[in-house]
Amino acid sequence: KKLFDGVASLPVDGSGARFQPRLVNAQQYSAVDWSQEGVLLLVISTSGDGVPPTDARDFYDWMLCSSNKDMSHLYYSVLALGDSNYPHFCRTGRTLDKRLA
Repeated sequence: KKLFDGVASLPVDGSGARFQPRLVNAQQYSAVDWSQEGVLLLVISTSGDGVPPTDARDFYDWMLCSSNKDMSHLYYSVLALGDSNYPHFCRTGRTLDKRLA
């Protein structure tokens, strides 16, 4: 709640417009009109040996199979979570970061 309130109070530019943040589970990726999005903060974990979590697998596959989908208009940041004891530490987040770059 504090993060959303803080982001919502930030000015987008000099026009007085404000961000309108929302929390979207990766399972609902198809409900997002990605061409209309401007900012993406992606928080995603890696489970087991380098695979995305169950709830995010369809989103992950869609992102990787959508190489023709232009996402260059997005300002984005990826927060990749994982366990450094695994050899493919944060693989899901790193892979999605490369896709979005």
